[in-house]
Amino acid sequence: MSKKLWCTLSLALASCAGAPDSADPVADAWPGGKSDTSNQATILDFEWSGTVQTNALDWGGERAVMESLLYYTVGELNGSRSVGRMDRVEYTSLTSAPTKDGRVEVSYHAKMPVAWGSKDKLPKSYTFKLPKNVDQFDAFTTKYKGACSEETDEGIDVSSMWYYYRPSQSSCKLDDADVVRSTAKVTVSTANTTGKYPEYDKVWEDNTLRVVAIFGKFAKGDTDKDDDAGINAFNQFNSDIRDRMGSMKGLVTIPADAPTQPGANLPDVEFQATLADGRSVIVNALLVDEVSSATQAFYDRYEALSTRADFIAYNGHAGLGANIRTLASKGKFVAGQYVIVFMNGCDTYTYVDGALAEMRATLNPDDPTGTKFMDFALNAEPAFFASDSGASMAFINGLLSYDKPLTYEQILSNIDTAQVVLVSGEQDNTFKP
Repeated sequence: MSKKLWCTLSLALASCAGAPDSADPVADAWPGGKSDTSNQATILDFEWSGTVQTNALDWGGERAVMESLLYYTVGELNGSRSVGRMDRVEYTSLTSAPTKDGRVEVSYHAKMPVAWGSKDKLPKSYTFKLPKNVDQFDAFTTKYKGACSEETDEGIDVSSMWYYYRPSQSSCKLDDADVVRSTAKVTVSTANTTGKYPEYDKVWEDNTLRVVAIFGKFAKGDTDKDDDAGINAFNQFNSDIRDRMGSMKGLVTIPADAPTQPGANLPDVEFQATLADGRSVIVNALLVDEVSSATQAFYDRYEALSTRADFIAYNGHAGLGANIRTLASKGKFVAGQYVIVFMNGCDTYTYVDGALAEMRATLNPDDPTGTKFMDFALNAEPAFFASDSGASMAFINGLLSYDKPLTYEQILSNIDTAQVVLVSGEQDNTFKP
């Protein structure tokens, strides 16, 4: 079976985890460094200067050129078990000027936070090898796919070369005329935290844990669980949550005759049960073809469930960010409602934007960053459909452990280590056991 089948990115993905292969020499530990809220990752700041050419500036100007270029950092950094946060790139310099041959050259100085998949093997510098011209990606792909890309059963074209790009492979010999080499200075970000807990008091203040777990299909329109890894993940979650809540009192499902593996025929199942101390647990499991092109009925259903949800998990294709950003723009929330949102797709750390935080900030005047009442769990590496249920269950089990609260690092340690999960927005959490 192709490795692609188990990875939650809309493009074909293979070899979804591995040891770093494109970093500069690293130190055994960063003096004075501290851990962030991840059991594996450290947030680093990469700061570098470079140039890139385009045949002509289009309507998006210099920033559109940079966005196209920086997608190649996804593949390059994935080779180092890491990925950058593209929506948080800061430019202290961004200018353009004509070249002698009639093109336009963009010069920039950028700073980008990078989720580095290690706690102690941290680089002090990193050399990017990025394409010289954003309008020549077709030629770049033809010339370098294979030698400078990760192997895949599905083939590589211009739409996927940026993701598979691995310039530090021994087989990769890049011509100076095709790339710009830029060495980034690397420092540990001040965003890192350690020992932070979910806001257990806010989760349980109404004595009810409300969970919304969304699963996207591997292929839009599939109905056969034997052919679709997303349907399999949805079925596995239904089985896992039924087993977990079966030890509680009065477990009921809606519909009452919901099978253990509902599949595509029953894409909406609710579980209700009561804990020994009288607290309630309500879990809604939803299956969707594709979030970015879902029906209005799905959006309406999600809106109704999201309002008082304590934990929302999306498990499926990142869709090159389309599914992530679409879901972040949906939902209906109220002031003061704390929620943990888990975007469990491939490299969601790089695709997520600030829309959801900005929207929630408007609800809470005392929360200008939008994080006081929301924590965001994101992946710095690809995620696998086969691990989707277990990843969501790790958070659910953690929140159910209110008598022995777990830090985020402890919760994340129960998730497949291949995907490197981290939590953003936890820096202002105040709960302590």
